[in-house]
Amino acid sequence: MIARDHAARFIEEVIMQYVYVTPQCLKDAATIGTQAEIEALSVKLIFEQSTLGLQRHPRPFLKKRIGKTRVIIAEVQSGDDVVLCFLRHLYKKDIGDDYDAFFRTLEIPSTDDPELTVFLSEVRSTPVRVKEPPTDLEREYLILDRTSEMGGLTILESPLWIDSIRAIKESRGRQGLLTPIWEVLHEIGDDRTDGWQQRCVRNHDRHGMKVLYRHFPQYDKLFLVAPLDSAGQDNSSLIKKAEDLLTRSESFRDEQLLRSAARAYPDYILYDREVWESTQASLEANLALSPEEGDVLAHVLQPDRDGGFPLFINGRPGSGKSTILQYLFAEYLHAHLSRPRGKRLSKPPLYLTYNERLLENARKLVEDIFHCGAIKLAAGNKVDLNDKAQRDDFDGAFVYFREFLRKLSEDKRFNTAKYMDYHRFRDFYASNVSYGPDARLRKLAPEVAWHVLRTYIKGKNAGEADYFDPDSYSELPRDEITVTPETYELVWDKVWNGWYRGYCEQDGYWDDQDLARFVLDQELTPSEYPAVFCDESQDFTSIELELIFRLSCYSSKRLESYYLTKVPYAFAGDPFQTLNPTGFRWDAIKANFHDNIVRQLSPDAHSKIDFTFKELAYNYRSTENIVRFCNLVQLKRAEIFGIKDVKPQQPWTMEKGGWPSYFELDLGTQSRLKDQSELVILVPCQEGEEHAFVSNDPFLSLFALDDKGDVSRSVLSPMRAKGLEFGRVVLYKFGEKAIVDGHVELMRSLESGDSNYKVRELTLGLEYFFNGLYVAASRAQKRLLVVDSDIGLEKFWSFATTPDEIDSLLTERRREEWS
Repeated sequence: MIARDHAARFIEEVIMQYVYVTPQCLKDAATIGTQAEIEALSVKLIFEQSTLGLQRHPRPFLKKRIGKTRVIIAEVQSGDDVVLCFLRHLYKKDIGDDYDAFFRTLEIPSTDDPELTVFLSEVRSTPVRVKEPPTDLEREYLILDRTSEMGGLTILESPLWIDSIRAIKESRGRQGLLTPIWEVLHEIGDDRTDGWQQRCVRNHDRHGMKVLYRHFPQYDKLFLVAPLDSAGQDNSSLIKKAEDLLTRSESFRDEQLLRSAARAYPDYILYDREVWESTQASLEANLALSPEEGDVLAHVLQPDRDGGFPLFINGRPGSGKSTILQYLFAEYLHAHLSRPRGKRLSKPPLYLTYNERLLENARKLVEDIFHCGAIKLAAGNKVDLNDKAQRDDFDGAFVYFREFLRKLSEDKRFNTAKYMDYHRFRDFYASNVSYGPDARLRKLAPEVAWHVLRTYIKGKNAGEADYFDPDSYSELPRDEITVTPETYELVWDKVWNGWYRGYCEQDGYWDDQDLARFVLDQELTPSEYPAVFCDESQDFTSIELELIFRLSCYSSKRLESYYLTKVPYAFAGDPFQTLNPTGFRWDAIKANFHDNIVRQLSPDAHSKIDFTFKELAYNYRSTENIVRFCNLVQLKRAEIFGIKDVKPQQPWTMEKGGWPSYFELDLGTQSRLKDQSELVILVPCQEGEEHAFVSNDPFLSLFALDDKGDVSRSVLSPMRAKGLEFGRVVLYKFGEKAIVDGHVELMRSLESGDSNYKVRELTLGLEYFFNGLYVAASRAQKRLLVVDSDIGLEKFWSFATTPDEIDSLLTERRREEWS
């Protein structure tokens, strides 16, 4: 009875999408002979209650391509419902190139029209075959309370505290190590005698241990400065640092407190020694989150909020976007695994990315949160990952997107030996194009060709397994056009149909878009996962986002409007870190996510559901001067490409650090690089080209190769280093590379206002070079060194070394914000 009542309420509450085929469209279909196709499209749209697969034009118009014909559709609002009115079905040649002019000739039915009124009366009184509503269990996954009581006081630990704990462990050994410290903390927590808020030192009665701390009752925080061990080795330097920090902390405000803390947890963690000692085993599992990071978590986890999904966390390098995504994911995965087996869905929440290193980092952090996260430990519903079934479910939640799709395909044609990435494509491009007879093709950069192939020809879903041809490209809204129609035609004719299609269809080569298209076309996507989280999301194409949408178990369900913002789709990314030629633009990325996620969750064109875009402004990785240097790279990029809305990052740490140092590659510099093996050397090449770069470099080849000819030092491309961080980083020969590849000449032309270079397709290579430079520079935590040839330092790096050029970047308007 309860289920039946709920179903009845469900029918009343949901918004319906109907399809009305106008008499004119029926007449058009009869003329063309496509009545069956029109009927099939109508049935599909009604059943799926979604406009997925329709191309949106300015409201209210949509369009569906069927071969060489186009179905023109208008959305008409009828109360809370939406009616998709099929207006015309014509050949593209009968429409012409100006869709806006054609739309002005169309008559859109209104809800007062007699024929539409009769139609709506009939369909609303007749049962319609649509998607099933969610099951009760699926609803429970959406309305779980995923918050925990934080207690009356937050404990903050300084980085010095963490270093001290590590030093004490090394000097005393592990056995019984932390108990005296915990006993002192327990006394501090219980102390309410006169003057307790002013006390800042407490000694252990029996052990040679004392704790420096400071109460901040106005902020409900206890700041732990350092535990000091008198029985340990000489620690005079540590004592001085701790006493200095204790003195300085007296004037801290709330944000300064957070910026001076590395770990945080609620005070009730101190009640249980074992729980507290577990928190000391992992820094990442109990990070002291900044206000902006806490806001992202609260936005989706607090039950008094409206939901907060779908969510996109946008942040520059070191902003913590991946960490926050992983913290959120840990909440959903823990909620799933802590359920009894009979009361959980068959699949766990899903965390996916194309970056294998980030995937392993995510798995490790989430496991740390399960084992060492203060709130998880105190909650009492521990997830035992030593249990094989639980471990299998946990590991199955983290997937490398490419391998995940290959397993779904079960098709031997997707052999990894035949995988085509941009590095391989560029080699094939050189052999097929660079020395050919077509002068236009020889001038076409491989970045532009790959961008057109990946983003449009294969990456846009044209329907019926078609590829996105020049006619389809010409019909895109103006803000989605990134290359000229002539260039698109050139890539379509001479690159795609000229040779690349043969490599893919006859010779067995494949790329990520082929794999995604195959999984979609064969309907192999499992709509089984209660949550879908994606990292490095800025590079996803339209068809990849369509596939990701379908992975959710709620994509195949008919949802009440109340639940729409509670369906967990969460993404993290940064458009300025894309290192594959994808033609990124932040506005285009937003539109792509809106079309492929939001519109599919809610068919109502006027629905208030939208993507929640959260931008993180701080850098939590690097010292202040490294952040300022990276901001200078960003500002140079913004000046060259006319980017108006880019903002500088703010350093979270209060450590200034040194300004990057510049070294000409002479014998002295070579010797220092060779001797300092802890340096990580980042070089301007594609992932997979590191060995060739080192082998061909007259200096690196002398010491960075072992006896077998393999790279023996930490020499990485920007793509390979992505998602990683290092104490000391060398940017090696980026300036020389910019000169050799013609980037410096192009920069000067753009800066001089030469209009011949304003066509975006001519600047893609330079954009990706700056992306790689930005990613490389932002890997550094403490020290950044620039090593280059004399000409590289003079011609390229002058924007960061010459006062006049720095002043020209820091205009009066920018100076206060960027300097």
